[in-house]
Amino acid sequence: MRHIIDTNCLVSFVTDRHPVQNECMRSVFERAANLEEEILVVSNVITEFVYVQISVYAQDQRLIARMVADLLKHPGVYYQHGFFPDAILGLW
Repeated sequence: MRHIIDTNCLVSFVTDRHPVQNECMRSVFERAANLEEEILVVSNVITEFVYVQISVYAQDQRLIARMVADLLKHPGVYYQHGFFPDAILGLW
């Protein structure tokens, strides 16, 4: 199974703001780590994630950089530069 995740998914994964969403995303990332599923992240999601972490959660920029780097190195996570509607919609 492939998941196209949005900023809300990432924020839910790294915070405790919504425990149900956090558990759901933890489960998805665990399955991706076991290469049972794939997670697709598009570039604008990274941009929005950084903005929310800085402006809403006042996170240190070095911590945010580590979170993004870890995300992109996570097994089962694939980064898609730009937004390509045909490719994204083809996954649905």
